[in-house]
Amino acid sequence: MKFKVRTVEEAINVSKMHPLAKAGTLLFGLAAMFALTIIVLMMLVGILLNVVSPQKEAALFANWMPSGFESEATPDARLHETQALVDRLSRHWPDAN
Repeated sequence: MKFKVRTVEEAINVSKMHPLAKAGTLLFGLAAMFALTIIVLMMLVGILLNVVSPQKEAALFANWMPSGFESEATPDARLHETQALVDRLSRHWPDAN
């Protein structure tokens, strides 16, 4: 068998696909992965909402509020009216705090 020397093609490292088509494919793939990740996270949060009790949730997130965020600078008459309305509405749910 005799050795044959083959010449290297000129465009050996050049893709036959247009660069914009490649970029579009890449962007579509990234967008699909991002959307799938968001959907999976939303489903996991929905599952966790049914598993975690309100007391455990309150204990988990108790330290997340910045200090002084809950305080009110000036008393407002509407605050008492709103609180009375919320209290009246909460009597309809037995597990309401």
